[in-house]
Amino acid sequence: MGRGTTPTNWLSTPATPATPATPARPATPPNVGQTIRIDIDQPQADPPRATEPASAEQRDKERETILRMIAEGRISPEEGDLLLEALN
Repeated sequence: MGRGTTPTNWLSTPATPATPATPARPATPPNVGQTIRIDIDQPQADPPRATEPASAEQRDKERETILRMIAEGRISPEEGDLLLEALN
């Protein structure tokens, strides 16, 4: 190269950066935009019946089980207290 000529590699325009790929759209959840019909005139199921009160022997057994679970660390004392209250 002589004087007056310029190398083309440093004068050329820089390459433009590649544009990032467009992210894929998330899959549409099923049943979007569909109408759901709810029939309210259908007969309702019978409400749950209260169970018979537990015998004193059964309550004592359940109480012992709850206290053992607290002692073993399987449930917290607060959880045990809630269970014991539910027995009464």
